[in-house]
Amino acid sequence: MLNRPSEGLTSVLLVLWRTVRANKNAIKKERLIAHCAPPKGVADQQKQVKQTLTTWTDLGIFRESGDEIRLTDPFAKLEYRKEKDPTHLDFRRATRHVAMTSTHTKAQDFQRAAATLLASDIFGSHFSGHREIQKWENTHLQETDTPLFTNDTRWAGFVSWIQFLELAWSVGSTFMLDPTDAVKQELHNILHPDQKTSFPTFMTALAKRVPYLDSGRLQQQHLKRRSERFKIADPAKNEVSPAVSLAIIRLEQSRDIRLTREADTHAMHLLTKAFKSIPGKEFTHIALPQGGAR
Repeated sequence: MLNRPSEGLTSVLLVLWRTVRANKNAIKKERLIAHCAPPKGVADQQKQVKQTLTTWTDLGIFRESGDEIRLTDPFAKLEYRKEKDPTHLDFRRATRHVAMTSTHTKAQDFQRAAATLLASDIFGSHFSGHREIQKWENTHLQETDTPLFTNDTRWAGFVSWIQFLELAWSVGSTFMLDPTDAVKQELHNILHPDQKTSFPTFMTALAKRVPYLDSGRLQQQHLKRRSERFKIADPAKNEVSPAVSLAIIRLEQSRDIRLTREADTHAMHLLTKAFKSIPGKEFTHIALPQGGAR
């Protein structure tokens, strides 16, 4: 996924999915490619369309049936636009699930990059460009580890896909990892209406449902080779990573959750830049607002 020239583009994936969806979830492969990249209208001999289709057939959005391309479940029933209901599984969310859980080799580098960087200080200067992220890699990952971003093409691929999957956003030159949408999607699966849940219980459940965030299986797997300089949130100290802390703060501000602190209970510490605790942001329990998540 990180090597866009050979593994495909976000914009092409979207056009491919919409085209198959508009044709009642099945279309001749040659017709699909010609529709998305008319032979006389593209200069790359339909290379990007073919490569994107191959990648996401391997990862599980499309499947070949004879000479036809079909959509797999749940992609055959999805709409692109989000609905107000946060439980609605839209195309980007479903694609995020595929990208972050697939065992295919084409997704491995992206998963490793996402899980590793979401554990880091998301407010750090290493996100300002390829040169900076390479310097960060050299000091925070062991030399025996395979570099994540050997060239600026792979960094550009990561920035493109991580935003498409709604795990980051950018405004001008500012790029920010932000898993708010991924956390919000799981609120109704973890929390119960009119019932407070302790923060440790919530974080344990979140790690199981979103394995690339704090203490999740995927994150733990890819952090084994971090250097001593790679600081991460410590669950034993009731710390929440800067990435998940940002999501919690945003969800509280949007009134998707309620945060409370009760006596005689160890509070969770939300962290910001350089893994410093946020004053006044120490809580023991989390709950949905009255009426459930928005």
